[in-house]
Amino acid sequence: MARICRRLAEPRKCTVLSVDTWLGAPIVYTDPNAINHSELSDGNGNLKLFEKFLKNMILSNVSDIVTPLRLPSLGAAHVLNCFKIKADIIYIDGDHEYEGVKADLAAYYPIVKKGGLFYGDDAENVDVRRAVREMVAALSGQLQWVENRKDGATWLTWKLF
Repeated sequence: MARICRRLAEPRKCTVLSVDTWLGAPIVYTDPNAINHSELSDGNGNLKLFEKFLKNMILSNVSDIVTPLRLPSLGAAHVLNCFKIKADIIYIDGDHEYEGVKADLAAYYPIVKKGGLFYGDDAENVDVRRAVREMVAALSGQLQWVENRKDGATWLTWKLF
């Protein structure tokens, strides 16, 4: 995502905000087959998801345009709004309940710059799909489903105004 942002944004600078707690979903703690624990934990049950994310940023040479915010989604949105920070791309992998998804969408849509990309995953989840479709209909936006991930569909919108 960040490498594409860099190519599309030239000659201006692109900004990618990555908001996550990097704690993992509950299933990664309860199902030993959910992730590769030998690669992603320290052996004491502590996941190293954030460390893996940072390593991937460095290896991909995108640490200059990606800003990770290690906060719950609504807390991070509050911080971004307080500092009037805008982003070209926002990817949401947050709450999966209808009201939580609506709250994430409402909090982050104003942060996306005009012409920016606003997207997330788990579009196969009925609550995620419903909330995103309602937002797009209310804002007269465009919605494109991309189903290229083995763990679920990705939803995308471009901010037109």
